[in-house]
Amino acid sequence: MPRPINPTSRRHQAGMSLIMGLLFLALLSLLGLAGMSVSSLEERMAGNTQDRTLAFNAAETALRDCESVLQGAS
Repeated sequence: MPRPINPTSRRHQAGMSLIMGLLFLALLSLLGLAGMSVSSLEERMAGNTQDRTLAFNAAETALRDCESVLQGAS
């Protein structure tokens, strides 16, 4: 004998799927925000490395210029 369909059971299931969908969407949003944060941090790190390399090269160039001036004066 088939079981009678309970209308309140269907409503409860539909509400549960909505809640699960919202939780899944919230989890994906958090993962996206974390990814953006990591990406932003890596971009800043790359910029700092580029600035450090540029400053080091400028200092090396200044030292070479000073060496050439001192060697010419001797």
